[in-house]
Amino acid sequence: MRNRPTLSLIAAAFLCAAYHAPSCAAEKPGIPFHFPKTIGDLPLAEIRQPTETNRATRVFYGVPGITLTLYIFGSAPEAPDGIESPQLNKEFEEAKQSVQDPRAWVEAKLVHEGTVDLGVAPHRIPAREAVFNVKSQDDSAISCLCLTAAQGLYFKIRYTVDRSQQKVGEQQLPHIYRAVGELIESVSERKGGPA
Repeated sequence: MRNRPTLSLIAAAFLCAAYHAPSCAAEKPGIPFHFPKTIGDLPLAEIRQPTETNRATRVFYGVPGITLTLYIFGSAPEAPDGIESPQLNKEFEEAKQSVQDPRAWVEAKLVHEGTVDLGVAPHRIPAREAVFNVKSQDDSAISCLCLTAAQGLYFKIRYTVDRSQQKVGEQQLPHIYRAVGELIESVSERKGGPA
């Protein structure tokens, strides 16, 4: 497992007033999701259910200078498991373009692209990863995204760390990878199949 900042954008100011949500369960028809109250040192701030305009369940974690957003969503046709499908490649390319959209950041430079493993042995789940150096009007940050597909769903992680919080942000990565892998594994167990 790599120990570097990973997973991509969301405005850092959004989670500066993070709070513990009273409930840590979100629902997709037929599949309950149970989100931890914290991932590493990042408290759960909010869970947003899918809407007509946004097809993803979005789960926000963070502290000032560090933001983590998990997205869980389906596709039509159903996404095949793994990271090799044309559907996942298309979703990944669109996610990278959203990071580089000038409405998101003044500047966003791709510095690394590869794969990472989510979860822990023996249930490691490969994910595509892209890491960016990003700048806003006032700050610079490392912003990364990971994407995988399992059980007909996409699991996307976007993680942004201000440069001033880089060391603390790096320490959160093993916790993030483990928690998302365990979430995927729990969905697999509820559906009765391998992740």
